[in-house]
Amino acid sequence: MQYRTLSTIVLSNLRRWLAVLALGGVWAACADEGITLSMRADRPEILMGEPLMVALTVVNNSKAEVVMRSDVDAPTRVLIAPDGARAERTPPVPAGDMGYFFQSIAVGSKDTFRFVIAETAELRRPGQYRLILEYSDLHASGELQFTVKLYDQVALRARASELYRSVAVADPYDVKGGLYEIALAGIDPAVARPFLCDILKLNRDAQPTVLRIEQIADEESVGCLIDALPASRGLHREVIVGALTRLIRRAPDSALKERTRQALQQQ
Repeated sequence: MQYRTLSTIVLSNLRRWLAVLALGGVWAACADEGITLSMRADRPEILMGEPLMVALTVVNNSKAEVVMRSDVDAPTRVLIAPDGARAERTPPVPAGDMGYFFQSIAVGSKDTFRFVIAETAELRRPGQYRLILEYSDLHASGELQFTVKLYDQVALRARASELYRSVAVADPYDVKGGLYEIALAGIDPAVARPFLCDILKLNRDAQPTVLRIEQIADEESVGCLIDALPASRGLHREVIVGALTRLIRRAPDSALKERTRQALQQQ
């Protein structure tokens, strides 16, 4: 089955997860404005099918306080492949009343933001890559190198299991737990699906997980949503109901549509 890209769903949720962690990184700077950026990957070597988790540290050595968006959609992102091919993603135009987190950084201070770069899970060529994040309004950019290793389903399953355990033990309101959930949702669905279904059983606000399962949209995934519905509560329940309602409209299998419709009617 051909799966659609996760980027738009995951990236629309990243603004919810901000952590302040002091991490070093690869040097990059903009001396004219006094703003320096550095980045560090949580795992400088990732597997095909795995998203990259990064920490971006901003140091303000300018003469004025800096106020910047702290979500991954704010900067221009450029991926440079081993052969030099460039893939650029420009910041999307904000839709409607969509809100963002902003962070102020005083003169002489620094702050660190953590992101999941979802599109790296779609890379299908091993080798060393470069990632550049550029904030045009700050006239500053940061760069790091990372390596993509050959696809290894056993190793990828072990990574998915590690991320699941991090989500399961995290406080529901812990931003790091949210990032781990987003990273797990970005892993190759052939590996991640059972772990995503288990997250639903935790009965916590797991919007990235629900949306990813909706996106996969095969029989097993829809069954996970249906099975999780009776015990769901609050916002988690609303997100599952919304996903199942949309699946009724677009599911190609008539029997699956009817099963979904009946599950909703029984609630």
